[in-house]
Amino acid sequence: MTIAVLFLASTFTGQGFGGRTGYDPIPPTTQSPAQVRWINAMPEENVYFLYVGAFGRYLPYGQRTTYVEVEGKQVATYVGTLQGERIVNDVTVSIQPAYPHTIIFTGTPSATGTFTPIVHRDSTYGPAGKGQAQFQIINALTTGQAIDVYLDGKPWAGAQNIAFGKSTKMLGISPKVVEFEVRSAVGGASLFKMQFTAQGGVRYTGVVMGSVGALGNRGPRLFFYSF
Repeated sequence: MTIAVLFLASTFTGQGFGGRTGYDPIPPTTQSPAQVRWINAMPEENVYFLYVGAFGRYLPYGQRTTYVEVEGKQVATYVGTLQGERIVNDVTVSIQPAYPHTIIFTGTPSATGTFTPIVHRDSTYGPAGKGQAQFQIINALTTGQAIDVYLDGKPWAGAQNIAFGKSTKMLGISPKVVEFEVRSAVGGASLFKMQFTAQGGVRYTGVVMGSVGALGNRGPRLFFYSF
């Protein structure tokens, strides 16, 4: 019995298990989750549940979710029916922990069986000053054309030749009622035009969505979402 006690004492000394000097179990590191919202930019009549990781939201066309906290750097996205059936294969996207993101679902899954998620890391700068409204425009046209955006009838500097899935930098204008026009970057055909009241101190994500050639509100449109 005496020998056993001495053996245990020598094994569990201040030097740690197995005599590893300075050994101290390190707790696993954790990262803050990303804040993620998502937008339905799939120009279909069908209404879907759109999933990001474990979170699913009933989301009609053109609408967005609120931000939710999503763990991990690689997250599965997919589209499901109102009955909970998946209608497309998962698409894994990359997000950055601790940062806000917008994921835009594009495509026509009922026709093609596929969709494309556009991942955009939102700005973490503070809101614009009261004397300015800020915009970031993302091209989510399902038909994939590059676009130009015109402001009050003139090419908007910084918003020209925006490829599918890409965004402009943050662009500022004075608060006022303005006319936005979306044109095809090739040939210059006008795709959509609208009046919009830009509020000072507000930052907007502008998403161009829809399909060129489609009728009604499934044709090209520009939706604005503040954040």
